[in-house]
Amino acid sequence: MHSVSNSIKRRLSRIPSESFGIGSLHLKPYDILLKDLEVQSSLGRENGLKACRAMWRQTSTVIWEIDKTGQDITPLLDIKHSNILKVFGSVISDKPTHPMLLLEYAPGGNLFNYIHRREEAIPKQQFFNFVYDAFQAVQYLHRCNIVHKHIRSKNFLVFPQGLKVCNYSMLKSERNSINVENESWRWSSPEMLRNPLEVTTQSDTYSLLIVVWEMLTDKLPFEEEDERSKWKIINEDLRPSIPNDLKGSIVKIFKNGWQKDPIKRPNIDVTEQSLCLYALENGFSYHRFNQSFDMLTCKCREELQDSMSVLNVVVISSNVVAIHMIVSNSTYKVQIFTINKGLLKVVDSISNGDSSKISVFRICAKKQKILAIGGKLDLDDIIMTTINTDGEHEDERILKSHFPWYKCQSVACDNQGKIYILVLQSHHTWQCWKYDETKPCCLIFTHRGLSVAPKILIQNNMIWCTLASNVGIYDLVGNRLHNLQISFLDLAISKGGFIATSIPYSNKLQLLNYTGKEIKAFTILKRDDEDTHLAFLTDTSIIIANDHSIEMVQLNSID
Repeated sequence: MHSVSNSIKRRLSRIPSESFGIGSLHLKPYDILLKDLEVQSSLGRENGLKACRAMWRQTSTVIWEIDKTGQDITPLLDIKHSNILKVFGSVISDKPTHPMLLLEYAPGGNLFNYIHRREEAIPKQQFFNFVYDAFQAVQYLHRCNIVHKHIRSKNFLVFPQGLKVCNYSMLKSERNSINVENESWRWSSPEMLRNPLEVTTQSDTYSLLIVVWEMLTDKLPFEEEDERSKWKIINEDLRPSIPNDLKGSIVKIFKNGWQKDPIKRPNIDVTEQSLCLYALENGFSYHRFNQSFDMLTCKCREELQDSMSVLNVVVISSNVVAIHMIVSNSTYKVQIFTINKGLLKVVDSISNGDSSKISVFRICAKKQKILAIGGKLDLDDIIMTTINTDGEHEDERILKSHFPWYKCQSVACDNQGKIYILVLQSHHTWQCWKYDETKPCCLIFTHRGLSVAPKILIQNNMIWCTLASNVGIYDLVGNRLHNLQISFLDLAISKGGFIATSIPYSNKLQLLNYTGKEIKAFTILKRDDEDTHLAFLTDTSIIIANDHSIEMVQLNSID
């Protein structure tokens, strides 16, 4: 082992470079000395760059050459996401060396080999898990204003917990952006092949769908074509063939995402939403479950004051929660709590005992503030007001609509701040109306069912209309996507793919996946005469509000 390590170290040290001020050893905070690494074995070449495995601080790592001289790697260190390969720092020596980085080691190798060296296709649930991981990584890069430019299956690495992307565009120079030798043209968009300077986030979405196709079909893109075919991709709309056994929405997803004009392609968020719905259509959970939850631990608890009945619990931000309650037959109250160091603290209470004031009838979160809708006893018009987390009313406006305020049963906002109101139209018929400040109210969908406490929730660009045992799932323009038949008193939905329900006539909390399949049921504290209201603070933290208390519980694994 020592002779192999010394041989690799000597070989690494013989390549001249001018980067990182290595000769004079002007160390930066992220510099790691080569002599501090236990170099173990060569991993050959990845994407034309040499790599070798090494141990560093009892961690398996990879020393990877980069071909950008004198690069500041601080942006790489700033990128922190569970689905993006970790960069520990730059590797330097007391001798001139080629620029190198120390990266996380992927025990499962790259996705390309994982797909094409298997004897059987990737199981469907694992396929959806991998798709989720890949989209989470690239969406994060796009939010950081980074276009990856080199999305292909070899740049996704397989870990026990899922996929991670290597932010390869930061490691390669522009002169190698399209390398025919490594056949990256198979995953490249028409504009990337035509001119690498034209790439946008839509180019990444195109390439990402090639990887999705590759995982789904178990085939190499354009496996019967050679490098000359890239001109067919540019000029003749050559695309991977879609097998006849692929039906339904996935065909539309590929065709829309592979359009020649990048402007006409759906953005990555819309594409991911479509893939989530494709998973639901096929009875699979799109979002990932990395652990099984065995325990529910109470982290903090606070008694509610003056509550006669809790109507709703709303998460405003990562540490602010609002409870909407009735304190008498004609008085509503909104109580705002902060969660800090395991304590629930009341910030303010907004009450409207005076009948001349607005009756705060329904609330939801809107861009880390509280949106309240209601009205006055002598008017039918809906009054809409925004309340900050200090309890201060910031604005108030009258919403002209086709229905009186007292028929509004629930309100929700999407990520853009658009407002959706669920209205009782008749005894068994409910309508969802969309309010845009620049346009009149418009009807989004009609949902039928019997319920005494209907609610709409918006999560992952989907509207969830919850009526007793019937949950209708719609997109933001009103297309019905899916329907769940589950029994509950109240329901909460997490971004990561969990549904939490309080079970009727029981002190049980049920955890489900997006298909309605039970993961676990937990016992919670409640009185027999109380309803239980739920909201996810994070994927593993739930706010539970009864008529007399509010508590935050944590989902934990015994392991």
